[in-house]
Amino acid sequence: MDSLLNVVVSDLPVLGLILVGSNRCQRFGMAALILVIAAIPMIKAQGVPAIPADSFVESIGVNTHWVSNDVYTNNYTGLKTKLAESGIRYLRDGAYQPTYVRANDLYQSLGIRTIILTGRRFGPYPHPLDPTQVDAELNEIKTEVLNATIALEAPNEYDVEHGPDTNWVAKIK
Repeated sequence: MDSLLNVVVSDLPVLGLILVGSNRCQRFGMAALILVIAAIPMIKAQGVPAIPADSFVESIGVNTHWVSNDVYTNNYTGLKTKLAESGIRYLRDGAYQPTYVRANDLYQSLGIRTIILTGRRFGPYPHPLDPTQVDAELNEIKTEVLNATIALEAPNEYDVEHGPDTNWVAKIK
């Protein structure tokens, strides 16, 4: 400890005068303070550039279920108001007619775009995906909701409805 302190004191003669006559604990505290002060320029040099808050907001989205017969349909006006107040720019929902209506309205009135989850399912759970309907679904999206769509998401959880299928990509491609 004394050798470290001596190096610091010998390198900084003025501070060495301050340390003379201090007890060991005070000398250690002063040495630590000197090291911290000496490191400040290095810490400042490694700063991170500021990023606009808008870039964070751009990364936020909300999953919706406009097809559900509940709060999504019973309180659409209230939900639309909350979306406008929040500044949310992106939603995610399935490829269903009610979704297209809401997505188009939200895009035209608020500029909110929707990620459309393809591979719609009907019937009791588990809802099997009919791969023969994928092309028709994509054409429907193109004709009814293309402007409000920011992206398409591939069919979700295919394995839940169809079990382990090593050829699933080719089937839904």
